[in-house]
Amino acid sequence: MNKYLLPLQTELKKLLPKNTNFSLCDSQQSFVTFPTNHINLSDDFITIEIGRVVYDNIARNDDIISNIVELFDLCTRLSNNTGEAVTVLEVADHFRICLDNFEDEDQSTSKDFKTIPELITYIKNNL
Repeated sequence: MNKYLLPLQTELKKLLPKNTNFSLCDSQQSFVTFPTNHINLSDDFITIEIGRVVYDNIARNDDIISNIVELFDLCTRLSNNTGEAVTVLEVADHFRICLDNFEDEDQSTSKDFKTIPELITYIKNNL
C-alpha cells in the first residue's frame, strides 16, 4: 500500500468496527483525462470505491466515507445472503452497485442511484 493511503486507512479503522478486516488498494486504473487510480476498500467479497488518486492527489468520496459503517455492513450481509461479490463505485454523477461483477460495464448485474442513501435503501430492501 502506498504511504499516501495511510491517513485514510487510519481514519477508516477508527470508523469501522474493531475487528473489521479490510485493505485499501489503489491498483485499479483508468485513463479518461489523466491517469487515475481508484482507491478501493476491499474484503474478500466486498469492494467499495472510496476515492480516486490523480498524480498523488487524493479525491475522497465523502458521501461513501460518511456512510462506510452502514454500507460495509449492508454489503457484507448482501454478499452473504446472495453468495455474490458486491461492488459499490462512483460512476460519473451517480453511484453503482454491482453483484458478482467487478467491472462496471455489465449493466445486467448493476443498478445506479443518485445518492448513497438511495443505494443503502435498495440494499436494505433486498436483504
